[in-house]
Amino acid sequence: ATPPPPPPSTARMLRVEVNGLLHDWFDVEEMGDFARSAAFAGTLRENIARYFGVALERQAVYDEDGLLTTGADFSRALQRVHPKLYVYDVAEMNRELRDRTVEELEQIDAEVEQSWRHFGARTARGRR
Repeated sequence: ATPPPPPPSTARMLRVEVNGLLHDWFDVEEMGDFARSAAFAGTLRENIARYFGVALERQAVYDEDGLLTTGADFSRALQRVHPKLYVYDVAEMNRELRDRTVEELEQIDAEVEQSWRHFGARTARGRR
């Protein structure tokens, strides 16, 4: 008799693309609650610097929806069925992606300003 086939893999591997090369990095499920913690984004960025050689201050990390900025962004990116991140060195990014990212950041900045006004602050620059 032939052995039964192995059960389907339930691993949710984080795939990371750096310099056009795709890497299977780690199983998101094995990270447990840490992947949703406040410390996770910082730890992930430090490990990107260590393993992929993109210095912390020059990292631009994206998912399919755009630039990841906050810890909540990173957490949401890892909750996807097939999580995938794209890592760039801002000093080596192509002009088109850089320009799109600047536009996205300007939009985020405007939305944050609006939130500050909703909470009674005059402007983000003038808050105490």
